[in-house]
Amino acid sequence: MLYRCISAALVFFLGAGLALADHTGVITKYDDGKITIKTRGKKGDKGKEVTVKVASDVKISSRGKKGTEPKTLTVSELKERIKKGTKIGEKEIDGVFGTAKTKGEGDAEEVTEIIVGGGFGGKKGKEKSKD
Repeated sequence: MLYRCISAALVFFLGAGLALADHTGVITKYDDGKITIKTRGKKGDKGKEVTVKVASDVKISSRGKKGTEPKTLTVSELKERIKKGTKIGEKEIDGVFGTAKTKGEGDAEEVTEIIVGGGFGGKKGKEKSKD
């Protein structure tokens, strides 16, 4: 009985570890088969930059508006979006928001899918009350 519980816990934690392998943040660079993503840190923390190899058969797509299908992008279109940057209110950001889905870990980790668009969430279009 104890072995079943331990085995179930092990499977759960391995599955959770694989789910956390994705990198979400601002994609700042794509060159030489590698992608650099600046991830968001916790409150008061700056976050970190992660550089990961990109698979030769990587799928690149752009999130559409709600209810629409994602648009497939080419590598050159992705590089153009990164170069153009993103504007949030008055602030200019070098790069574009996105998620890089990976497989493997350590030196064998590689990006299999890149999804551009979205952001870190927030209160878009909503005003905070001072009450």
